[in-house]
Amino acid sequence: MTEKIIELALQYGRYGYRRVTALLRAEGWQVNHKRVERIWRQEGLKVPSRQPKRRRLWLNDGSIVRLRALYPEHIRSDNGSEFTTKTVRQWLKALSVTTLYIIPGSPWENGYIESFNGKLRDEVLNVEIFDTIGS
Repeated sequence: MTEKIIELALQYGRYGYRRVTALLRAEGWQVNHKRVERIWRQEGLKVPSRQPKRRRLWLNDGSIVRLRALYPEHIRSDNGSEFTTKTVRQWLKALSVTTLYIIPGSPWENGYIESFNGKLRDEVLNVEIFDTIGS
């Protein structure tokens, strides 16, 4: 099993032990993620670093600083369906709130799409060799 874990780690360099566990299970191995993690660490394999979680703002007396939202000046959204957009635009205009639209086809303004594109590039596009585009 150790050899298989090392093989998968070399093949999928951006995968951590959890994804390697899923790949092993898909291949028919009956394995616990804790065991894979233990082997992962024993072999000195690098676990991809995670971003730190956002924490609350604590004061010295133990109370929490809660930031209250003022009425927003702008709301960012994509264009959506045309009927919804018109209704929402009228409602926001009545409340004196301007809109900031995400330009169609601009994934860098959408975190979910940006995350998906990053994973797609790391796991597929940078790994596979495409000889032809297709006919």
